Amino acid sequence: MGFVELIFTVCSIINPTDCREEHLQFMDQGSLAQCVWHAQPYLAQWVNQHENLRVAKWHCAYPDAVEKSL
Repeated sequence: MGFVELIFTVCSIINPTDCREEHLQFMDQGSLAQCVWHAQPYLAQWVNQHENLRVAKWHCAYPDAVEKSL
């Protein structure tokens, strides 16, 4: 069993153009579609812990397929 990543872009509420990418890694318990289906509670919990940020977009990917920017 491998891993799947929830990749999401968060932006500052005060400065909406100040955005960054965050990654949460989970044990792969199915398909990427299942990751997307189950992502919302994790995103809600993350936002509750980071009240000055909002989630702009998100998707799931396998870590090997994710290209990291330098």
